[in-house]
Parts: sequence; C-alpha cells; structure tokens
Amino acid sequence: FKQYTGEGSIVPGVIYGGERSSVVPDVCELKVSRFLVPGENSSMFCSQVQGIIDKLKLTNDSFQAHVQLTYESKPHLIDESEPIVQHFLKAHQFFQSPVKISGTPQHCDADYLVNMGKIPTVIYGPGKIKVAHIPDEYVEIPEVVRATKVYALVLYHALKV
Repeated sequence: FKQYTGEGSIVPGVIYGGERSSVVPDVCELKVSRFLVPGENSSMFCSQVQGIIDKLKLTNDSFQAHVQLTYESKPHLIDESEPIVQHFLKAHQFFQSPVKISGTPQHCDADYLVNMGKIPTVIYGPGKIKVAHIPDEYVEIPEVVRATKVYALVLYHALKV
C-alpha cells in the first residue's frame, strides 16, 4: 500500500489554552486530524497517543491527559485495473500528459464512496497537494484546462454505451 499512499499524516489543527498572556494555563486542548492509510486504523492511532501519555505520566506524576476519538475516517485502495482508473490513464495518454498513480494520506469523500457505497473512486484534479488547504492556496490555470479536458474524455468513455 505504501507505494501509493506513503505514511499516514497528522495535522495539529486546533490548540486551546490559557486566558491571558501573563498567566500559565492550567489546561491545554489539542485537536488533531490523523489521516490513515490502508493497514492502519483509528484504534492503532489512539493506542500510540495513549502510549505517549503514559510515558509522560512516568516523568511527571501531575501530568494528566486523555485521548478521545471524535471522528473516524477509513482508508481505502482500489485496484489499478478498475475501469475508472483505466479511463483516466487513457485520457492522459491521449493528451500526451504524463500521470502517476498514487494515493493520498488524507480524508476526502472517496472514503464514503468506496467504503460505504462500494463505488471505485479516483481522486483527481488540478493543483499541487502541497499548497492545498493552506493560506494563499492556488491552482494554475493551465492545470485547470488540462484537468477539464481529461474529465471530459473520461466521462465520454465511462458513459459511452
């Protein structure tokens, strides 16, 4: 699996703590998103975090923390031989545009389509993942044009009866 998705990722999204800048807070809350890849599950992640907490408690007996799972996303992987994957590969061949099959260690609606709906799903679009969901996110216009052409050809072949 890792040749497609790499390692899972973690994003520290929200940190709460303190009332004023001159007072040491008595509590701190950290909310993270842990994006799983095939072969991982939320129980594994919670156990890893609990292990970190247990080690910290050994060094400081006043340290208190707990883990709470608030949302669970399930990783997925579809076979390269699926027709939808082949349609995308053929579209890129037609436009002589190189494409690499890969995965992504993050959550998206494909979770529901693949895991619940049993619909083989390709995550595809213009832009670079490194600039997604950050301040000043952008997509270059030539990438939008290329993706639009690929989508059109994929739909033509996928819906052809």
